[in-house]
Amino acid sequence: MQSLSKVASYEFPFNERIRALLRLEDLFKKVLFHVDAKDQHNHHCALILLLQMLDLIERTDIKLDIMHELDRQIASMQNLLGNPNIATEVLAKTLEETKASVAKLRAESSKIGQSLRDNEWLMSIKKRTTIPGGPCQFDLLSYHYWLNQSTEKRNKYFNLWLNQLLPMYESIKIILHILRESGMESNYVAKKGIYEKMLGGTKPMQLLQIEVLGNCDCFPEISANKYAINVHFYTIDFNDKSTRCDNDIDFKMTLCNLM
Repeated sequence: MQSLSKVASYEFPFNERIRALLRLEDLFKKVLFHVDAKDQHNHHCALILLLQMLDLIERTDIKLDIMHELDRQIASMQNLLGNPNIATEVLAKTLEETKASVAKLRAESSKIGQSLRDNEWLMSIKKRTTIPGGPCQFDLLSYHYWLNQSTEKRNKYFNLWLNQLLPMYESIKIILHILRESGMESNYVAKKGIYEKMLGGTKPMQLLQIEVLGNCDCFPEISANKYAINVHFYTIDFNDKSTRCDNDIDFKMTLCNLM
């Protein structure tokens, strides 16, 4: 029996702040996946991705931005307490998780990941990652030695490094969860593979989600700003240039915005 293809969903951030959070979420998921896989090749991938994460954190004042957003969400949720249209238990649980998350970030006085940047051994590996094949065993003998340690020993180091970053990850998950749950999903049709929508309202959208319906071998190219959304669907060709669809495409779209 032939298995059905997994339906792909797509997200498009409307601003740099949400784009940075989505990138960090993606990196964290991949790092944790490779760490749990335990093989030395997976642990190599985990470390390289972890070092990439440090670059992203370094370029943005991410800690203050996250704390500011969490404080804003806490105030919004507190205003909703007692609202009969809101599930009290769910709201209270989310509120407590958000308060705990921002408290952990505030408890750390230094810049996120600073102790990792101060680690000369990690930074020596980071310098080589800019070169294709740079962290090869003959370039970094100490790294080769580390990769050949037992899984338990490598995991001890990963636990040490990740524990400094996990409070940020928990905060990012809370913000993105609230954002994703804020939208209302609706069905749409892209006539001849094209869909356009003008946006109104005083508060700009922050995230767009699209899910293609049916057994359709196509993907969306999305451009959007606070005024309009443009979606063009293309047929997939992994050996040649993709071409724009000329048939109608059914899809679901969700527009999300933080409170």
